[in-house]
Amino acid sequence: MIKTVSLPGWITTMNELSNGIFCVLLADNFGRKVEITGIGDREPLIEAMQGAFDIEKQISLNWNRFLFDLCILNLEGLKPEKRFDDEHFGSWLVTLADKRILYDGRDHWLISQVNKGDNWYDMCVSTKEELTLDICLAIIRSIL
Repeated sequence: MIKTVSLPGWITTMNELSNGIFCVLLADNFGRKVEITGIGDREPLIEAMQGAFDIEKQISLNWNRFLFDLCILNLEGLKPEKRFDDEHFGSWLVTLADKRILYDGRDHWLISQVNKGDNWYDMCVSTKEELTLDICLAIIRSIL
């Protein structure tokens, strides 16, 4: 189960404005904010997190690190093998047993793979342009 209730570098605040009406605010250290008000607590939270994810994707100078930290946050407690490489376009790798997620920082591809024998096979591949929070979390789930 994906545990994310916030995103790396973002603080989540949720207030019940009236019975069943919630306001969710995500804010980062740069003053960027996403605020959503809606019925129930789940839908406004999901919508606000997707908005913050989209902001990171569009203007973050550390997009690769953000994705790496999001992956590690969601694998908390599982002790994955991990490596972030600033020298190679911010590419990174997170491995759990015979499955892994890698990010190709040059071409901006997020890939989940499974090891069979001596070879790694792609399970899911997403480019930066098509990547959403839902797709990112599905890729993380694919290695569990």
